[in-house]
Amino acid sequence: MDLEDSQSSKMLPVCSVTVGFLRMQTNWDIEHDMDRLELWVPGNTGPYAISLVKNYRAFFILNALFALTDCRVTTIRFLFASVFVNFLQYIEDERTLLIDCIAKGIIPDMENLEHVREPLEAKHFTPNTIRAAEFIGITGGPVAASVPKSPCYGSSEYYIAIPYFNGDPNTDFKVVPIDGVTEYLDVRSNVPSERVLSAWELETGGHYEPVLTTRNSLWRYRIGDVVVVKGFAPDDGLPVINYLHRRDGSLGLAYGTACTESQTDAIVSASERWIGQIIDFTVVADDRDTPVTYGYLVEFGGDIGMEAKMATQQIFEDLMENNEYHMAFWQGGAKKPTVRLVKKGTFTEYRRQKCEKTSISMGQVKVPIVLSNEMFKEWFLRRVVMEL
Repeated sequence: MDLEDSQSSKMLPVCSVTVGFLRMQTNWDIEHDMDRLELWVPGNTGPYAISLVKNYRAFFILNALFALTDCRVTTIRFLFASVFVNFLQYIEDERTLLIDCIAKGIIPDMENLEHVREPLEAKHFTPNTIRAAEFIGITGGPVAASVPKSPCYGSSEYYIAIPYFNGDPNTDFKVVPIDGVTEYLDVRSNVPSERVLSAWELETGGHYEPVLTTRNSLWRYRIGDVVVVKGFAPDDGLPVINYLHRRDGSLGLAYGTACTESQTDAIVSASERWIGQIIDFTVVADDRDTPVTYGYLVEFGGDIGMEAKMATQQIFEDLMENNEYHMAFWQGGAKKPTVRLVKKGTFTEYRRQKCEKTSISMGQVKVPIVLSNEMFKEWFLRRVVMEL
């Protein structure tokens, strides 16, 4: 990065949140990373070397390996719920490998580990047959039996809002100007999007898209979310918001659109009653017949409910609460949604491939609730195993 004097430059490392926060907390420079491979950061279950692993599968397996080996571990913290689910899936899928490595004190043979294998294996990992035997006696079950509520609303760069306990802490968040500045675009306004609003210009009930400026004003960008202002905290006047949906998260079908919130509520309600535990889902335009309708692609965990086919009817009834959809259905312009199940591990594989092909942090790879990209849509459709 060239500086303003045009005569000097500064290196700006691009890295994952994990290793970036570690460097910030310890004031470490990137030039001496290889000298720290054997160091064990206080409060972490694994040595610093794991933070430098870029291979998607290897990163999860190594973190799981060191976490499972340490019997003192009581809490594991994740920034994104999707990473938490993937972590549990790898533990279930690689259970035999993990137990074998714990018993023998070895690091599994995986790609792109040459630079960290020796410090990990020689300095930090020793055989532990007693710990391995403890896991042999445990019978596994479906992963992600429960995913905790998000403790905050924000991005990788900083927290935008924290739970508001004078309301419903699961849905109400108070904007806090701690790590940066949050501005807003009125999504219902006809004024050009360059007109940004400050917190004191917001109105209760208004729909806005947050615009974030990070610490030291390095980045300023739109996040593509839509939030509604529920009110203002009486103690400091800061906005209290609810997340609604992604701004571009809709399928513009002939009978209008349905936001991601309504689509999420419909599948969650149906899965709890009829399907069973779902791992993840996305919605595509099902154009196999006319009229085009909403097509749910769902990955489930464990056994499917005996009456899973009832889920389609449940989703249909929930979507009928949308006035445009309701009217179009009775006029013959809409039909019931479809639900297709994809094979186990589909969403994890999608994130792995996207992460490795684009060289971005694994926490930044997200599957949109509404998927409009035709190439990705076809990729998911090739992994369908049955239709309800």
